[in-house]
Amino acid sequence: MHSEVLLAWLTALLFALAAITWAYCVIVISLRIKHDYQQEYVEKLQRNLTELWLFIPWKHWVALWLLVCMFVVVVLLTLNIGWWLVVTGLIIGSCAPWLALRWLRKKRQQTFIKQLPDALMLLANVLATGGSLHRSIDFVSREMPPPLGQEFSLVVRHIRLGQSLAAGFTQLYQRIPHGDVQRVVLTIALTQQVGGQQARILQRCAYSLRKKLSLQQRIESISAQGRLQGKVMSCLPLLLLLVFGWMESDAIRVLSGEPLGWVLLFSLVTLLTVGQWWIARLVKIPVPL
Repeated sequence: MHSEVLLAWLTALLFALAAITWAYCVIVISLRIKHDYQQEYVEKLQRNLTELWLFIPWKHWVALWLLVCMFVVVVLLTLNIGWWLVVTGLIIGSCAPWLALRWLRKKRQQTFIKQLPDALMLLANVLATGGSLHRSIDFVSREMPPPLGQEFSLVVRHIRLGQSLAAGFTQLYQRIPHGDVQRVVLTIALTQQVGGQQARILQRCAYSLRKKLSLQQRIESISAQGRLQGKVMSCLPLLLLLVFGWMESDAIRVLSGEPLGWVLLFSLVTLLTVGQWWIARLVKIPVPL
C-alpha cells in the first residue's frame, strides 16, 4: 500500500515536472519568436519611412496611428450613432495610416519611374560631352527634381564614402524594387565595365523606357472608365449604408443586433473586396520592355 502511494506521488511529480518543462519551453520559444518578429517588423517600418524620406522614428508614426484611432472613436461616439458604425470607423481609422504609407510609397515609385528616361538622357549627354560616369551621376542628382534627384544624391554620397558604383545602385534597387530600375542598374553597371559607347547605350535604354511609359499611359487612359466604375460601385453600398444609418437609425440598430445583420455585413465587405480586386486584375495589363 505504501509503495503504491509512493509510486502515485512519483508519477504525479514526473507529470508536473514534464508540464512545467513543456510550459517553460513554450514560453521561451514564444518570447523569442515575438522578439524576432517585433525586431523585423520595426526594422521594416523604419525602412519604409526612410524610403519616403520621412526621417521620423517609428514610435512617432505608431503614436500618430493611435491618435487617429482615438480621434475617430471619439467623433463617432459624440455623434451618438450605432456601435457597429463605431467599430467600422475604428477599423477604417486603424487601416488609414498604413494605407496612406503604402499609397505614398507607390506614388513615389511611380514618379521615380517616370523620371528615369530624362535622367538617362542627362547621363548620356554628360558622357557625350566627355564627362565621367561619376560626374554625370552627380550632375543628375543636382538637376533632377525629387524623388529621383534625392535617390541619386544618396548614391553619390555612398560613392564618396568609399562604396563602389555597383553597390550604390544595388542599394537604390533595394529601396525601389522595380523591374525598370533593375534594368537601369544593370545597364549602368555594364557600361562601366565595358567602357565603350556608354552614351549610346544609355540613350537606347532611355528610348525604350520612354516608349514603355507611353504605352502604359495609353492603356491607363483606355481603362480609366473601368477603374472609375469599379471604385464607384465599391463605394456606393457603403455610402448607402451610412445614409440609411442616418435616416433609419432604428432599423439599422435592430439589424446590427441580429446575427443575420452581421452575416450580411460580412458578405458585403467580402464581395466588395473580391470585386475590387478582380476589376483591378482585369484592367492591369503588363507592358513588356
